[in-house]
Amino acid sequence: MGKVAAIQMTSSHVVADNLVAAGELLREAKDAGADIACLPENFAFYKHLTARELLRLHLTELLGRLVDNGLLQIQPADVGTASAV
Repeated sequence: MGKVAAIQMTSSHVVADNLVAAGELLREAKDAGADIACLPENFAFYKHLTARELLRLHLTELLGRLVDNGLLQIQPADVGTASAV
């Protein structure tokens, strides 16, 4: 059975620095015998969000999940409105 590495890292808004750090961590995982290494989502870029931006992001994700699960229907003609099912 293969060995899997779950990599944790703190990313910043500087993509080049994040890619270098990810490369180093991937090399460490390989040297430790990992066959597969998993990087965090959005490892290459992280922007510190304001409270308003964070709220907007969470609301957008929540609305998307509601639509995906058929709990909310949004019609293109419905500007600023939605109907719950």
